[in-house]
Amino acid sequence: MRRLTLATTFAAGLLLALPMWGRSKPKPNPADYPVKVHVVVSRLRFYNGFEHEVIEAYVDGRYEELSSSNAALALLAPGDYVAQLVDADKHPKAYEAITSYSVLFPDGSTRSFDVTGVGIPPAANPQ
Repeated sequence: MRRLTLATTFAAGLLLALPMWGRSKPKPNPADYPVKVHVVVSRLRFYNGFEHEVIEAYVDGRYEELSSSNAALALLAPGDYVAQLVDADKHPKAYEAITSYSVLFPDGSTRSFDVTGVGIPPAANPQ
């Protein structure tokens, strides 16, 4: 009798959980991603055995280098994307910055990028 009760309880729990298995995450709303990102260069870099996706982009008109450690071993196509500021700059010093963005892709997926470089694009910086 005890086994039957356990089996019935387990089966009922599985049946209640079934609707959650088929449910996918709701797609992000593009209106929540107000930052314009224009990717001009995309590359993969390997550091200490881990791959990082590094992109050069104009983020709201400013040239920045962005890096993501959750790269899919694929290069991001140059073009226009939208993003949202994930980590606002909380650094106490005005001459330093720590910034992160979540970039929204056309299929509704997102990827986090950290700002790893700022300044003038290399081609516009004669030495």
